Amino acid sequence: MRLMPDELFQSNISDRKVLPYGEFNQAQLVPLARVRVDTGVAQAWRVTLGRVDRSDDAAVGHPGDPGGSFSLYEGQQYQYDFWLLSNPIIPPRRASPIFDATDPANGADIRDAFVEIAWGTGEGARPNRLVAQWPMQGASIVVTGTYVEVWAGQMVGGLGTPPIPPGAFPTFQATIVQESSVATDGGGAELSLIATVVINDREGGEVNAQNHFVVSDTFLGGTLRGSAVQDVAPFAGWDAVVGPRNFSDTPTLTIATLDSVGAPIFRQDDAKIDAAGVITPSPGNTALRLHVPAGTIITFLDIENNLNLSTRVKIVTPSTNPAFQIASAPNSWTQNEVTFAPIPGATLGALLVPALTEGALMYVPDFARRVRVDVTDSPAATGRVPFTGPPKAVLAWYDDRGQVVTSHYQGIVNPGGTIVCTEPVMWHPVPDNAVILGVFSDPLLQPTFTSARFHWRIAP
Repeated sequence: MRLMPDELFQSNISDRKVLPYGEFNQAQLVPLARVRVDTGVAQAWRVTLGRVDRSDDAAVGHPGDPGGSFSLYEGQQYQYDFWLLSNPIIPPRRASPIFDATDPANGADIRDAFVEIAWGTGEGARPNRLVAQWPMQGASIVVTGTYVEVWAGQMVGGLGTPPIPPGAFPTFQATIVQESSVATDGGGAELSLIATVVINDREGGEVNAQNHFVVSDTFLGGTLRGSAVQDVAPFAGWDAVVGPRNFSDTPTLTIATLDSVGAPIFRQDDAKIDAAGVITPSPGNTALRLHVPAGTIITFLDIENNLNLSTRVKIVTPSTNPAFQIASAPNSWTQNEVTFAPIPGATLGALLVPALTEGALMYVPDFARRVRVDVTDSPAATGRVPFTGPPKAVLAWYDDRGQVVTSHYQGIVNPGGTIVCTEPVMWHPVPDNAVILGVFSDPLLQPTFTSARFHWRIAP
């Protein structure tokens, strides 16, 4: 169907513009294309977003590439962006990138370029809108209605030192044409929205609180006791809470006090101790031997500081009387073995106190169709998925009342420490009643990864 002259007059079906040069405290919007037709002839429109070029039209890839490069065809009128980095440097950069090769070393403040599209039908409806990252190498999307408008936008908060040259600023181009189909899935008519979010540690909930050792404050059974002045009442028991260094471990701590000659405090990991003070190997456990003849001063704090150096156990809650001196052997128990075991009935993975903040959470973007989440290592490292496989993660979709709509598991499956299979990272359709997607890492692990990368595919 052809556009009528008056419709062409109020439309601008294609344009190419440069982002305004300078520093701004908000994103600068550039209007690119617009179509308005009579309300009775709503139809499908394909919005084609061109690749982003430099305003000086310099080729982004060329033989001057710092890694050496090669192209299938070096054009005289149009430079195709198909080049091979012969020397794959990390991180890779194109020879003449948008915003120039001095960025980001020059400290410039540059955010992702984005496209905003509005479309609708009739006079009484508010236009639909979506925002997505601008496809750097070009893409298209299909919308339906009697009105379509396209803007490009980008935030440049600082030009850096030396400043980014004007010729390196981006040029955006968009075209709107009539379309006979509205197929999007697999048809190349989708846009991307990508964000990397740090996975927060649990706060407000004790992950290892249900798997710790409680030291009794009674004197029965050979409990350590102490006082402000050694061997002078009133006495109090050592009431610190000792927990495993790694949440997935369940070590046993054995302590013996001896009235003999030796180092006042001696600790050995991966060992146990008997009532005679003999230390023997015991993988995963910790032995603590105390020599306290009269006059030897060992405080509760000394014991706690020593246990905090262990690779197996740690102090979860210090004692209430850290300066108390433990009683010398003749006035206390002697050559007794004391074993502090995990709380009876504790279940690994169940919190005593629910966490208040946890995981990585993201709102579902406007017109999102599907998403893929890659859990990666810290942004300060490579930012890539580890070679050990996709880390364990749980994806949970929430409705507007905070209730879980559905959830997925991804990552390695390794019961008993042996990897038996991998639940692959997949594209997931967005549930219609979901408004938030959360990603949660395994609380039983000390993870080396801290980030979740959300890759949304956007299409109306």
